[in-house]
Formats: sequence, structure tokens, C-alpha cells
Amino acid sequence: MNLVVSLGLGLLLGWLASQVAGRFVAESRFGLLGDLVAGAAGSVVGALLVNRMLVAAVAGSSMNPLAIVVPVLVALLAVVVLRVAAGDLGRRFVPVTALTEAIRLRLSEERGVTELAAAPLRMMQQRGQYAARTVTYFQIFDPKTVLAQGADLLRPDTIDSRSFLHSGFVESDGRVVLNQAPRPPIVRESVAAL
Repeated sequence: MNLVVSLGLGLLLGWLASQVAGRFVAESRFGLLGDLVAGAAGSVVGALLVNRMLVAAVAGSSMNPLAIVVPVLVALLAVVVLRVAAGDLGRRFVPVTALTEAIRLRLSEERGVTELAAAPLRMMQQRGQYAARTVTYFQIFDPKTVLAQGADLLRPDTIDSRSFLHSGFVESDGRVVLNQAPRPPIVRESVAAL
């Protein structure tokens, strides 16, 4: 594959990878331009690898599938590595998931949340540090309420923090710790009612 085709393919792959990776890996501080450059560089490196490794095996053959597949894979890998290495690691999160059995059990024990009430709830998780220990933070919400507010479940920054019903963290040994329960709103009775 010639250099110009590799660069063009890499730019296209960088753009596609930025669209796909945006749902799973936080954007790096370099943004789309960084994805395009990483994709182009990865595609060129992949093409060079194919040319070096397969010279004898594919001499004279321009239609070898490896000449396309390897640059594509290396370009995608380059974009993901850039995002993980240069991204804001605090923003990475596991996509929205159902509550784990351990979290449902802790909610039942500490907050009296029934199995029926916990079933529709969902949570987001992210790795972090607590007292010099690696833990997994979680935030629990009702997806119907969040979607009705116009939030995007694939972008945690669009969810209003007041929508989280429970939060806490999971220790590396699996122990679940809930944060302090949110206080119910204070209802003030009018003086006339007294």
C-alpha cells in the first residue's frame, strides 16, 4: 500500500475511531485532531510492517488482504492508545449497567430498597482512589427519570447530579460502602395550618 493511500486511510480511520471510541474511552486532550494524527500514523506504521514482513511472501501482489487489514488494526489501536494515555482518566467510565448483586444486597440492608424497587435502577462506575486504595465508585439512578430530563446515558456529564439516588464505592475485596443517604427535602407547614 503506498504512503498516500495509507495516510488517507489513516485519517479516515482516525475519524471513525474517534466516533466509536467516544462512547467507551474519554476523549484525549488532543481531541479530533489527535485522533486523526494517531490514525494516520498508525496506518502508515501498519503499512510499513506489512511491507517489511511480507516482502518475500507477497512480492508482486498488490491485492493481499493483509495490506489493508494490518494498517486498519494498527490505526485503530493507535487511536485507542492515544485516548487512554493522554485522556482525562478521571472521566473514563464503565457504560451504564444493572446493579450488581452485592450493591442490591447493601441497598436492601442499609436503605430498605426492595428487590422490585432496585430492578429498574442502573449505575455508572469509574475507577478511583480512596485513602490511597484503588476502588470503584458508583452512582445509581433511575434511567426513566434521567432520560425524561434529556440526558444521554452514554455521556455521564449530561446527567444532573441531583438525579443520583445512591452512591458509594466498592473496595477491591468486593465490600460495598454506601455514601451518606441523601436527606429528604424539608417540608415546612404554613403557620395558618397550625
